[in-house]
Amino acid sequence: MLVVVSHLGSSLDFRFPRVIDVFRESGDLGVGLFFLISGVVVPWSLAGRTYHLRHFPRFIARRLIRLDPPYFATIAIAFVLIGRRALRDGTPLPFTMSDLVMHLGYLCDLTGHRWVLSVFWTLGIEFQFYLLIGLAFPLLAIPLAWGRAPREWFLLLTALTWGIAHAPALYFTGSWGYWSHYFLLGFAVFLVRRGYAHWSLPIWEAGLVWYLFAPIDPVMWGVLIAGGGTIVVVPADVSRWRGWLLPLFGLGAISYSLYLTHLLLLGKITGTAIARGWTNSTAGALVVAGVEIAFSLCVATALWASVERPFLSLSRRVRV
Repeated sequence: MLVVVSHLGSSLDFRFPRVIDVFRESGDLGVGLFFLISGVVVPWSLAGRTYHLRHFPRFIARRLIRLDPPYFATIAIAFVLIGRRALRDGTPLPFTMSDLVMHLGYLCDLTGHRWVLSVFWTLGIEFQFYLLIGLAFPLLAIPLAWGRAPREWFLLLTALTWGIAHAPALYFTGSWGYWSHYFLLGFAVFLVRRGYAHWSLPIWEAGLVWYLFAPIDPVMWGVLIAGGGTIVVVPADVSRWRGWLLPLFGLGAISYSLYLTHLLLLGKITGTAIARGWTNSTAGALVVAGVEIAFSLCVATALWASVERPFLSLSRRVRV
């Protein structure tokens, strides 16, 4: 939702009240939290089973079955909508056939091609993480088997973080060198949550990241600490809270579809609203923003129900 609000405001110069602008200006927090959560849940999933390197093809196949169908469906919808607008305006398409081909395997950033929707760059970073963790986890499983070894994990994550910060060669993979520390922070949270490391490891890791990557917004750093801390302290079984948290469970279910589609939808109502002066007041701006977000949630729910949920069930049949 931070990303949605950020794109709603920044792309249209929407007249949000200042309290909403705080969230709009912090839209990258959603990206950082997205990567942090991946750094927790993916190794957690692998740690729950006997994972070996021979399982790597099935691990990647499972991730692709999970991610690709909604992704390709969104690309098809975007192609139709953008193509229709180009025909109406008599302008060429903003992307080429080779751009579309590079969407296979999330290769646009690596090959210098254009994404159909700009938000897809995060999928490229995410997929690089899947490749890395799928190949490296069998090696990590060896120290994991030793049990609680805080000193060793402090040294290992310090070395990895320092190496990434001082290895320019890593930056050829798009933005991987910049964003990889969020996955490392998530991995530190995973180690604490599974009982493999001391609770202070994520704090140490975040402080080291702040020292090595000074351009990072301190607000983002603080929220990532809060996000990681929340994952550490919240009980693993929250089913007894489901009645109270049902809206969040629902939003969590459709979050991937919302991420994929929201840029296609934002602005369809707002452009008309701005032209007619409906957003000149705070109340009007909030009402229009609410309608835009509700519309995005409805479309995301439709994509989740028709495409994402069936393939999510199918991906679970692939044993890793």
